[in-house]
Amino acid sequence: MSPIEENITLRGNILSQTGRLLYKLRLYDQAIPFIKDVLVIDSIEKDTFCLAYDNQLLGKIYISDKNSYLAKKHLTLARKFASKLSNQDVANIISNLAEAEELSGNIKQAAYLVRSCIDSVTPDYKNYTLNNATEIYYKAGIFDSAYAYSYELIHSNDKNNRRNGYSYILSPPLLHFSDPDSLPLYFKRYHKALEDYYNKNESQLALLQVSMYNYRIHERERLVAENRSRMFAVWCCIIVVVCLIAAIAALYYKMKTKQNIIELNLALSKIKNLQKQIDETANGDEGGATEMLTNFDDLRTELNRRLDEIQTQGQKAEVAPAILKSDEYKTIQEHLMGTGKSISDTDPIWNQIFDLISLSNPNFWPKINQLFGATPKPHERQTIALIRCGITPSQMVILLGKTKGTISSRRESLCIKIFGAKTDIRAIDNAIRLL
Repeated sequence: MSPIEENITLRGNILSQTGRLLYKLRLYDQAIPFIKDVLVIDSIEKDTFCLAYDNQLLGKIYISDKNSYLAKKHLTLARKFASKLSNQDVANIISNLAEAEELSGNIKQAAYLVRSCIDSVTPDYKNYTLNNATEIYYKAGIFDSAYAYSYELIHSNDKNNRRNGYSYILSPPLLHFSDPDSLPLYFKRYHKALEDYYNKNESQLALLQVSMYNYRIHERERLVAENRSRMFAVWCCIIVVVCLIAAIAALYYKMKTKQNIIELNLALSKIKNLQKQIDETANGDEGGATEMLTNFDDLRTELNRRLDEIQTQGQKAEVAPAILKSDEYKTIQEHLMGTGKSISDTDPIWNQIFDLISLSNPNFWPKINQLFGATPKPHERQTIALIRCGITPSQMVILLGKTKGTISSRRESLCIKIFGAKTDIRAIDNAIRLL
């Protein structure tokens, strides 16, 4: 026999013993799956002996479970596979089948089956078959046969069988079959059998109550232990999660701090570069900002003078190098060359551009305020800032998301406010870059 076959056979034996043990404990629903698995193994091994015995066992379980249909089905199969069994074992199967027929209400067939096997069953099946025969013939109304079988029961060595036998013999339909002189003795013995039965049940009940009490204590302790174990696992998970969150928070804070330090260093470097450029412009760069003039007329006169100079020379005012080299200017160019989307009024880039212009020339916005006579409106500041950065009107249409006519109108408005009168709109670019 190969190892696989040995394993299957061993598994079948284990399943069979487990199913029989559960049957003895009256755990019928739990026993059925085990016996079904055993039948599968019996079919694989083509073991007709085991098929007969295991189908008989499953039929008996279904009888105890009050399922007459399945009981008859498996007992019929057991009888089919019992061709090589002894006559006594076949009679035992027929006895079980008779009980299944009686359970289904087919009393006539049950009587026929039990009569055919009652003299052939094994000794350990004799009392079981006598009980079945007595009940079947009693239900069939064949009281003389029922009396004969119950008379055999009262002479059995088993107390339960004697009690059952007396219960039938002393029943009204069978009472007249007994000798009247024997009836008092039967009643006395039946009374004694009932007392023994109830006393035994009381003892078993007491043992059962003690067992249930012990089981409940054990179950309570088990639940307490499981709850403690579950709570311990929950707290461990909570601690692990908290530690992970703390580690992630610490790592995030460290990375954020490092990023802030890098950004501050970059900002400091940018400020130093701008300050250097401002110093260089203040020392002699003609394209730089002029000195802040306190008189309004002097400021406008100086602006017009410088415009005349560059127009006479055929030149244009240049954008400050600090602006052209800045990250903000690169961001503006990315908007123009990338998606082509406008910059919203709430975008932080505007404040960055305003600050950049202030750093490149601290006097620029004060001069604008002086020429305007007030602080420019937000959209005027945006237009001024873009002109200061060298952005053309067609590019403003993209960045501000406005029409060309709107941009021209804004530029004309700036000309009037800066020069005090309507003038050539093209002069506004040079004027703002010269301030």
